[in-house]
Amino acid sequence: MRGGKLRHQIVIQQTTESRNAVGEVDDTWSTFATVRASVEPLQGRESFVLSQSLAEMTIRFRIRYLDGVTPKMRISYDSRLFDIESVVHVNERGREMHLLSREVL
Repeated sequence: MRGGKLRHQIVIQQTTESRNAVGEVDDTWSTFATVRASVEPLQGRESFVLSQSLAEMTIRFRIRYLDGVTPKMRISYDSRLFDIESVVHVNERGREMHLLSREVL
């Protein structure tokens, strides 16, 4: 994978559970890794649910292989948040990954 295409910086975040003062479980997001990526918009759509307009954008983030990334994580990019839908190890060679992600607008 050529480094010149990885011009954007993204933060991959994971959720961690913590207990507040009352003892309730709170989910907080922490940084798993900060990496360079190629950002490729794939699809956008708009739908109406319960009289509300809902827009979705599907984005592919191409990164160098990073062990431990799962669909339970999310991506922070350009002050926007993306849920990771799937993690694709390209050719299973440990060199490149595609993170197919969804942003709800």
